[in-house]
This record gives sequence, structure tokens and C-alpha cells, in this order.
Amino acid sequence: MKAEYRHADETFIEREARLLFLAFIKPVINGEGFYFVEPETRNSTRMDIVLTFNQIKYVIELKIWHGKQFAQKGREQLCNYLESQNVDTGYMVTFNFNKNKKYEIVKRKINNKDIFEITV
Repeated sequence: MKAEYRHADETFIEREARLLFLAFIKPVINGEGFYFVEPETRNSTRMDIVLTFNQIKYVIELKIWHGKQFAQKGREQLCNYLESQNVDTGYMVTFNFNKNKKYEIVKRKINNKDIFEITV
């Protein structure tokens, strides 16, 4: 994962979330699929990953928890991305650093798209 690491990252931001996720998933897809990382927004807060495995495309949005409103914007952003990729199912991984957080897996239907969310 050396190729994904950047020395400029001093605190845990979405780049580290991406690094952790890719470090986990790379051995799983090894030899059977691949991933690519979409470009960042101007403020470096958006890290989308598209993963292919057994000829199926998975679109994954990584977020850091900043409240319900921010999470809803992330879901809408993911739905728009799914639409552009002609995919009906997407995945959102949210990193929550609150002390009283709940580890959740939730399935949502938004804009005729299935969104699977996990909070860690």
C-alpha cells in the first residue's frame, strides 16, 4: 500500500480511510479483480473507489462522520455517482470517532438506488 500513502497526512482524514480500506480489500481481490480511485474534489474530501470482482462493479464511498446532514449529502453524492456508472447498488463506509458511536450496517433505498452503509 506504499503507493497509496502520502507523507502530507498528519491526522486521520479520508486519505487514511482509503488506505486502510484498500489494505484490507487488496488481498481479497488479488488475482480476481482490481480497483481504481476516482479523483478528489478540490478540497480533498471525496475519496470514491470503484472495485471490480468477478466481473461485477462495486462503487464505494468513504466518509468521516460529521453529522447527519453531511451523511445525507454523502448518500446523495453516491447516488449520483451510481447513476453515472449505470449501477444500482452502492456502498458507503463511514468512519465515526465519537465515543458513543454505534457500529451499524444499514440498507437504504435512495433515488431508486440500494445503498449499503457501514459505520465503523
